[in-house]
Amino acid sequence: IITPSHWMKDKIQRILHKKKQVQVIPNGIDTQLFKYKARSNNYRILSVRPLGDKVYDIESTIKLMRFLPNKYTLDIYGKGRYIKYYNKLIVNQGLSSRVKIINNFIERHEMNNIFHNYSIYISTTKLDTQGVTMLEAMSCGLLVASISNSSKKEFIEDSKTGILADNISDLSKKILNVLNSGIYNDIVISGRESVKKIDIKKTCKLEIQLLKDLYNKK
Repeated sequence: IITPSHWMKDKIQRILHKKKQVQVIPNGIDTQLFKYKARSNNYRILSVRPLGDKVYDIESTIKLMRFLPNKYTLDIYGKGRYIKYYNKLIVNQGLSSRVKIINNFIERHEMNNIFHNYSIYISTTKLDTQGVTMLEAMSCGLLVASISNSSKKEFIEDSKTGILADNISDLSKKILNVLNSGIYNDIVISGRESVKKIDIKKTCKLEIQLLKDLYNKK
């Protein structure tokens, strides 16, 4: 069994009660498609999520904006059955002028250009086996800010390649600290370098080698 994270590996091993059957190879990120682009902060925040599953905790993504100054805006790209609920929440939170849901999934070939229109990517999901879209945003040079749970610490080093916090209040404080202290560029460059370590060409080579090893053991 191949799993994208050590967090997931531990869960699988507890189910199987064996350790030798699980290998960790992250899902590869196409760093050639998701190209890095230097930018100055434009206070625009992005989230790309399905809106039909509460595990992504879109409520917290929206509510986080109350902790940030009015110059910050949030666009949420996604489709799903809870869109009316989230739009009502935006109104109730007094965020109609700053938060917008774009009722659409981004086509893969368009994602790079979309990412380059923003400076920050938010993930408040309650569970992630890896967080591929988050890492694609990081590859493009966005500051990734995420709630710390499940596998997040395996792919984000807090205040070095991105931002991790236990709740949205602390996450907003860290965002402001990064942008106000002038370390934004250092973090996003380090984030890009960390994603290059799991470039899809490298992970494919690992998977092919694993399959060869298994074949040779027959």
